[in-house]
Amino acid sequence: MTNTTFTILSVIGTNVILYILFILTPYFSTADTYMGIFLEHAYRQTPEAKKILKSFLIHTTITFIITTLMILLLLIKIPVLNHSPLLGGILLLETLLYFVVYGKSYAQTKAYKKSLNLPQPTGGKLLIDTAFMEQKNKIKMIYKKLLYIPLVIGLFLGAYTLYHYNEMPQLIPTHFNIVGEIDGWANKNIATALFPSGMTILITLLFSYSLDSAFNKRSKLSKEQLEKGKTVILKYLKWSALTILILVFAITSMMMGIVFSTVQGVTLTPIYNYLSVGAIFLSVILMGYNSYCYKRNLPYKEENEAYLPPEEQDDYWLWGLFYNNPNDPAVLVAKRHGLGWTINIGSFKGKLIILVTLLVIIGAIIFSSY
Repeated sequence: MTNTTFTILSVIGTNVILYILFILTPYFSTADTYMGIFLEHAYRQTPEAKKILKSFLIHTTITFIITTLMILLLLIKIPVLNHSPLLGGILLLETLLYFVVYGKSYAQTKAYKKSLNLPQPTGGKLLIDTAFMEQKNKIKMIYKKLLYIPLVIGLFLGAYTLYHYNEMPQLIPTHFNIVGEIDGWANKNIATALFPSGMTILITLLFSYSLDSAFNKRSKLSKEQLEKGKTVILKYLKWSALTILILVFAITSMMMGIVFSTVQGVTLTPIYNYLSVGAIFLSVILMGYNSYCYKRNLPYKEENEAYLPPEEQDDYWLWGLFYNNPNDPAVLVAKRHGLGWTINIGSFKGKLIILVTLLVIIGAIIFSSY
């Protein structure tokens, strides 16, 4: 497969995936959420609500058709050498247009809910179950101790790199394709040489912190089915910790391969690369399935509740996508769309996580450009 063919297939595939992700947004929202707004099931079945959904689906599909035609026209009319930046620009435009469509639907849903004149919910009561907290803490500490292994490996990789630094060639690999062949190079310097080991350490610390936050975050339970709810939560946390462990070890394995390949000047063994990438995909699939099972099995009453926890109150959400509550100590809360958690951007720790993530992304871009 040529690079041109691969680029075309990647862009078309990305175009289709973006459309599928956005068109399914209303169907992958949490049980109480409609277009990013907390709304009980009965009010989602009215003609007004269905009209908002229909408008969202139509405009999302129109956006997909237009951008697909733009991509096809570009591939036919523009020389091959100019494809990549222009195709990337179309995908960016497509994403922005999808968010515009979603933003319009969000505003319509918010106005619709306001027109219903529903009673405002009050804050919920906090129950402290020390035995349950001890159970969660016991599980958390087991997996946090296991995360010391990739942390130590990251430190070893850094020491190993520095020890062999003078023996390394002037051009070192920065990227490998799916079969383990080198397809990106950079001039040797301390920053580029230590990037894999530094990434291993940083990712381990970030996921260790995520593990902490997941185990410490609030759990919504029904008093009528308290024990069943606690059982579901503990099972969910165990599987969450396991998937995080698999993901971190898979990334660590990839970084080990990159370091040893860099020092030895050889390509990665294909089977080694396949196993590492496969483990990453496996962990992502397990995360999604675990979140789905959790939301399906967790017992709590949807109807006629007199209170909502803060993360389910509309005032603390920006467009139904970003949780912003400076008074909430929780760093991670359940997402309103899709599966998993999102960061409380109103908290200091949440802002710190976002800053570190942005610095890592910028560092990766700079690293790959050398």
